[in-house]
Amino acid sequence: MNFIAVDDERPALRMLEKAIWEARPECQLSSFLTAKEALQYAKENRVDVAFLDINMAEIHGIELAKRLLEINEKTNILFVTGYQEFALEAFSLAASGYIMKPADARAIDLELTRLRNPLKVWPDKQIRIKCFGGFGIFVNGEALLISWAKPKELLAYLVHKRGAGISSAEIAAILWEDKEYNHSVRTQTQRVISQLIKLLEEAGIGYLIKRSWNSLAVDTSKFSCDYYECLEDEDYMKHHVEEYMSEYSWGETVTGYLSRLQ
Repeated sequence: MNFIAVDDERPALRMLEKAIWEARPECQLSSFLTAKEALQYAKENRVDVAFLDINMAEIHGIELAKRLLEINEKTNILFVTGYQEFALEAFSLAASGYIMKPADARAIDLELTRLRNPLKVWPDKQIRIKCFGGFGIFVNGEALLISWAKPKELLAYLVHKRGAGISSAEIAAILWEDKEYNHSVRTQTQRVISQLIKLLEEAGIGYLIKRSWNSLAVDTSKFSCDYYECLEDEDYMKHHVEEYMSEYSWGETVTGYLSRLQ
């Protein structure tokens, strides 16, 4: 995801950057204090989402949006402003959203789930996830090395949940079982989430993860999995002998269930 943020006031731009990073830590974000710089960038790079201030001195935000859409009609325009009177004109441009200042991560995350041109990443790799006999992920037949223990466990738990969304608090409870969910643990949890997303993005399979406000899930349509196949085949379940997610204590309930079927 390639985003740009444009505001001719530096403090406001820094606040907007912070909110965008909190909402989408995996995105590529380029920020500009002038519309001219933003337009030059858009001519040379694909822009998926443009966060634009409206009341700018050099080039008005509405005019900047028009020029960006001339460059790429699929660019999603999100206006971030303190002036409500521009809302009607903004939406006449088929803008994706209108966020009042000061923008926060929650408002940005909400608007990103309602984009006029949804962000799509099409899978170009065969992905296989193995849950029995130890957790592993294979891309085009080759094991993907996940050297960090916590991001690997998070991915394993997301697969275990089979596409159901889980909150940051639930993730923290899984990764740090006995720790209080305080500021430190929340920060560590967000770091693990960012590490996992970054790792998958670098492997070209970032589309495995689906994010919404305070919710994380895997897209089960993008990979095959021995555990899912097991659940769909009663005979497979009865004769399976390898332990499920053997390295994680939360996998014991599934192992016990399968053992009772044998």
